[in-house]
Amino acid sequence: MGFNLGDVFKDHKKIILGSLGIVGMVLILGYVFSSGGNIFTISDDLTNGGIDDLVGTGGNGKKYTLSQVDQIDPSKDYTATIYTDYGQIVVDLFEDEAPITVGSFAFLANEKFYDGLTFHRVVRDFVIQGGDPVGDGTGGPGYTFEDEIDADAMGLGSLKVSDATFLRSFYTSSEINANLNISVKEFYEKLGYRYTAGKSAAKFEPYVLAMANSGPNTNGSQFFITTKRYTGEYLNGKHTVFGKVVSGFETVDKIEAVNVNSSSQPTSKVKIQEIVISAQ
Repeated sequence: MGFNLGDVFKDHKKIILGSLGIVGMVLILGYVFSSGGNIFTISDDLTNGGIDDLVGTGGNGKKYTLSQVDQIDPSKDYTATIYTDYGQIVVDLFEDEAPITVGSFAFLANEKFYDGLTFHRVVRDFVIQGGDPVGDGTGGPGYTFEDEIDADAMGLGSLKVSDATFLRSFYTSSEINANLNISVKEFYEKLGYRYTAGKSAAKFEPYVLAMANSGPNTNGSQFFITTKRYTGEYLNGKHTVFGKVVSGFETVDKIEAVNVNSSSQPTSKVKIQEIVISAQ
């Protein structure tokens, strides 16, 4: 499969699905990604039930609250080893720039929340996405938490909307034309995103680990890893990057190459056996 930018933009809209209920997701998607006819639609079998029905439980059968998440030790360097059916992926976690995100990820991993879950969405030349206890892009751990992104440090404060051509694939011409002279950071802030100096300034590139979400400050358990041919600026400022693959690139490549259906779901389950956190 070749690189198709239109398909990538379509699947980015699917990546944002996090741990809100269906009603909340529809409202956010309609507001944040009002890009004409290319809007993500919920399949019929997902239109019933509230948030309690859709959050699901992890591989350990539990749901959590944010108050249960332990703070990380700022004096230590954190690493995650993701064991899968296709091998292991080792990720250096960005605990200094994204302590809340790393803390949540480490907490859920240590609680065995991820054990037995799957990579439920695989998009060639884009991402592999996992960590959903429901398995269809709608689930989470029972809580959500804030983004950790420094938009100025990644250049979004100086990039004008008029120069950010990638925005035209997500927003209507009227939305773009009404905001040509402001920065991309300001444009995103109008949509509810909030940025903090000193937080993660890591830009998207191949083999980074980031949080999936359903809009601003809706991170949960779902995460994704960009694949080797990922290119583009369109994820910057929308998702917290909290780690980078340091070994196991071939495992990411193998998962990326699995057969998928028309919804980008693997035709055979790709399981996360466990995620092990080490801190030194």
